[in-house]
Amino acid sequence: MNLYYWLLSFSLSLMYISKLRSIKFTPAFDEFNEKGKNVKEKSTLKTYQSVINFYEEFSEFTGYPVRFDTINFDFFEKFSDYCFERKITLNNYNGKLISVLKTFMN
Repeated sequence: MNLYYWLLSFSLSLMYISKLRSIKFTPAFDEFNEKGKNVKEKSTLKTYQSVINFYEEFSEFTGYPVRFDTINFDFFEKFSDYCFERKITLNNYNGKLISVLKTFMN
């Protein structure tokens, strides 16, 4: 690959990351929840709201910004530490929190 294409690819990547930073996580999750009101059960929507509250608590306690561009392996490690050490959650609840995040991200 020549330098021109590499630089173009790199600048597009930076633009993509910049776009991800501009989208706020909580409002996007709320929109996802709102759009699901007609097709999802009330219990599912309640679970989703509990999950977003949990992520907001995590962010406030740790100072780790929960954004689309920061959800990576480092996030997973810090989030798991918070769940198991601070909140003393069980494996299945931690799995549910991650599962809802994956559902939202898809």
